[in-house]
Amino acid sequence: MDSKSQGTSSAKVSLIWRLLEAGNTDTLYRDLYLERAHALTGALLPLAEYLRLKYSKVEIDDLLRQVAPALERQEWVKVKELTGRIRVLSPMVEEKHALSDLAGKIYESIDVPFNPFDRGLQAILASSRQDPAQLRDNMVVTLATLEKEDPVWRDLYARRGPTFRVFP
Repeated sequence: MDSKSQGTSSAKVSLIWRLLEAGNTDTLYRDLYLERAHALTGALLPLAEYLRLKYSKVEIDDLLRQVAPALERQEWVKVKELTGRIRVLSPMVEEKHALSDLAGKIYESIDVPFNPFDRGLQAILASSRQDPAQLRDNMVVTLATLEKEDPVWRDLYARRGPTFRVFP
């Protein structure tokens, strides 16, 4: 991969993280942020490749569990086969580990955050030591950054920004 595509990849990863952050704060528009993150993630690590990597991780764990008993039984041919397969799978999984973890947050998003600005939930927010004013300020900065870095969805971010500037 050349340095230009690495820079582009790094910028997309940063953008995806910002979209996740925005979705966790702006719960009303969370689906839209996740939709955009999904599209960007698909360009870096398509769903099929993500699933292959996920399966490879499971396969490596299974192979590692098989090595110890094979060693105890002194089945050297089987040990060699198992470790050979591990050597083939490991570099691919390790190379894309961080990207795979990020993709998992997009492709398998199961968390449903509550609206941190809901007055009825302020006690929960207080117990988690999150300051609504700080969340609001962070969201305004996040939206402004997204507006600059993601021209495709710039209008959405520009429309959402003023919404957070009016919160107390």
